[in-house]
Amino acid sequence: MLSGWFDFLGGLPYRPTAAVDSRSHGAHLSNVDLFGLWAGLPATAARFWTGR
Repeated sequence: MLSGWFDFLGGLPYRPTAAVDSRSHGAHLSNVDLFGLWAGLPATAARFWTGR
């Protein structure tokens, strides 16, 4: 499990210059994938706390 975290952290310096849909980084997540997770957090938290 920690290996995936270290892969993700190792790829962070390359993300600003990578194409938005590139999954060639260590964790195989694109910048679009990460943005979608980040953008969905408020709605996910709201659904959790309201019980929906």
